[in-house]
Amino acid sequence: MRVPSYCFKSLENIFYFRMKIPKELQSIFGRSELKKSLRTRDRSTAYRLCRQYVITAERHFAELRLKLFQASLGGEIDSGNAVHHLMPQIMSGPIPAPMNHPPPRVEPEEITMSRLIELYIKEETSKRGHDTASGLEKNLLRFMEIVGDKPISQYTVEDRQKYRDVLLRIPRRINGVRYKDQPISAILEREYPPEERLSITSVNHRLTDTATFLNWAVKNNLIPSHPFKNAVLKKKSAIDKERPSLSDDEIRKILENLPADQESLSWCILISCFSGLRQSEVAGLDGDDIVQLTDGTWCLDINDRGDKKLKSVNGQRIIPLHSVLLRAGIVEFAQSRSGGKLFPDVIPYRGKYGHQVSKDFARHRKSLGINGEGQTFHGIRHSVISKLWAAGVPEAHTAAIAGHQRGKSESYLRYSKKNDLGPLRAAIESIDYGKIALPSWIFGK
Repeated sequence: MRVPSYCFKSLENIFYFRMKIPKELQSIFGRSELKKSLRTRDRSTAYRLCRQYVITAERHFAELRLKLFQASLGGEIDSGNAVHHLMPQIMSGPIPAPMNHPPPRVEPEEITMSRLIELYIKEETSKRGHDTASGLEKNLLRFMEIVGDKPISQYTVEDRQKYRDVLLRIPRRINGVRYKDQPISAILEREYPPEERLSITSVNHRLTDTATFLNWAVKNNLIPSHPFKNAVLKKKSAIDKERPSLSDDEIRKILENLPADQESLSWCILISCFSGLRQSEVAGLDGDDIVQLTDGTWCLDINDRGDKKLKSVNGQRIIPLHSVLLRAGIVEFAQSRSGGKLFPDVIPYRGKYGHQVSKDFARHRKSLGINGEGQTFHGIRHSVISKLWAAGVPEAHTAAIAGHQRGKSESYLRYSKKNDLGPLRAAIESIDYGKIALPSWIFGK
């Protein structure tokens, strides 16, 4: 019979209990292992006692992990008192009386999904801001509603399948006002046509949010593993179909009808059409973000200074200004706003710019009869990227302009450090929608 790792025999044939303390708790205990004489030479009695010591130790290790975890989110833990309180319970062990059967295993009390979500969202809010954390919370609460609130170690592959099946049936914007107070059972009473359901991309985003959340629980030693790995679905449709871009005719129509009474919106549209900036990037520009480099090139400096936020580290970049923007007078317009926001009337929503511009753009395009699905402000960005690809612009240059991940390929940093903007100037000038008659009021600014 193999001797359990936590049970060993001394030279005097006395059995001892020995158990390694988890690494993250060793500093609290001030030692790396627990060790105690079982005062018996009988193998069966020693094994029975060791099993009970292990049960007791595991339960108290779990209690300490949870206390440490809660302390990391703003609470406090007195490690000395915690160990002083638990050590006698761990080491006193059971009374070594004869037993015909091993005692039933006592599982440590587990944290429930609802409590874990509360702790996770608290941490994410401090790290990523209220807006992002709020979206995560809504998705995770829907997940809990679908599969139930139970101890976190009890979620199975069947729960993953159930959640994924429901995601494929629910409507878009399920967290919006229309469905806000409706239980999932009521929402699923209706069959939604494919065009009203979540896209495969959105389904995968929610599955990934859940997996990331459970990975966080694993990292914090709250569960050993989870069943949501490799849960994402293969896409059945091309990305281009899920996120349509605007056609050249539609962009010309929008640019030729820029509203004079909405100056900020008009400039945001014009800048994005010839740079591919995200709506939050263009709406949050400062007047001083239009810069001239030492070689005389005028550029957009996309950064996170002040109250601006970037989607990722790759979002920080410098983009040469398109000749259309220079002729329209963007330099003079920006100089008139030096020291402040380029669009002072654009108000951030929950710390992010772009929300107001997106809503205003939707009303403007609809007033022009442009009502197709996906023809959003973000569709302008897709149009720009499509133009760059069609012109044969190298992938690294396209990524440098768009602020995408550049990987190990040649990146814009190489050019900006040398002030060698030739390749990116040529790439920007390849953005061409044909002949456009911009409204005359633009040139008067």
